[in-house]
Amino acid sequence: MRAEHKEKIYNECSAYLVAFEHFTCAALIISKELMLVDYNQSAANLFFDGMSFGKNANKLLPFELAWIEHEIQNTTDDAPYEFTHLIAQEHKELLFNIKIKTLKDLQKELFGYVILLNDISEVELAKEKYKDAQEVMIAQSRHAAIGEMIAMIAHHWRQPLGVISMGVNNMLVDLELGDFDKESTQTHLQEILEQSEYLSNTINDFSNFFKPQKEKQKIKVVQIMQEAHSILATDLQKNGIEVHIIDHSQKHLMLHAKELLQVVLNILTNSDEAFNKQERSKKEITLMAQDKESSVLLSICDNAGGIPAEMHTRLFDPYISSKETLIGTGLGLYVSKIIVQKHLRGKIWFENKNGGVCFYIDLPAT
Repeated sequence: MRAEHKEKIYNECSAYLVAFEHFTCAALIISKELMLVDYNQSAANLFFDGMSFGKNANKLLPFELAWIEHEIQNTTDDAPYEFTHLIAQEHKELLFNIKIKTLKDLQKELFGYVILLNDISEVELAKEKYKDAQEVMIAQSRHAAIGEMIAMIAHHWRQPLGVISMGVNNMLVDLELGDFDKESTQTHLQEILEQSEYLSNTINDFSNFFKPQKEKQKIKVVQIMQEAHSILATDLQKNGIEVHIIDHSQKHLMLHAKELLQVVLNILTNSDEAFNKQERSKKEITLMAQDKESSVLLSICDNAGGIPAEMHTRLFDPYISSKETLIGTGLGLYVSKIIVQKHLRGKIWFENKNGGVCFYIDLPAT
């Protein structure tokens, strides 16, 4: 019976099967009764330890041919049916990309199938390793940001702590000199209260950034722009940088807000660093959100000189940085690209414009 099937297949489909033995992937030919008719050398090496065709080959396959019966129902004349499947092989599981093609005679009667099995286990493993490496880089970027944030907190707190200390000292001096004045004391206490509230708000801003976020939330882009500005406001003001936030968006996004916040902070920090390297009579950063047909476009533009031409093609590569500070790990923009493209399902790009650079982030709206 098997010989008859094989003869018919080669008589009817010799043109299609001329390259059968040269397929780099494992190839099987089965009858419509789901009996193995023939296989190529790649299949022999994979499933039969390289031995030649034999009557027991059906039993030696590491899977039942009946297993593909359901998949065969999805096979059409137009194109091979393609799917992936795990197959146990020598005490391990291999992942195969499988294609099934129908074989029909000149009268269009079905008499068999060609099955191509391509082992993609190593490819998938490489993808997983690459994904893991990206996650490590994101973690490294966040850890580097912790050091920078601690420095920012110290800077944020220095002035209000000085105001509190000065107010307390003034009240102590007044008490020692017997020159206690109710109005003056109320003024000092009010200043201490205001500065304490400022310190508390600063703690909330920074702790929220580092708190794990499991669930996506529905937000507007302007919320992220405002939060990023709040975190960096003191440093930006100290460097004489004016920040403009323009909101022309009515759409909402469904995402992990802290991931987008990390991207915006990376870009703003880069602009802040760029301004430190040159003299500008007027330093400006403009953040703008505007609606597109099915997305929201966030732009972050500065006038800090732009990106040097020699860095244009490598700007989003890992470990590209000209900074000497702790945050200069060279991962900021690389990680930003991973977050935007892989996590937020968006796009990120840049262009030099108006004496500076504009970064654009296009994100799908809900």
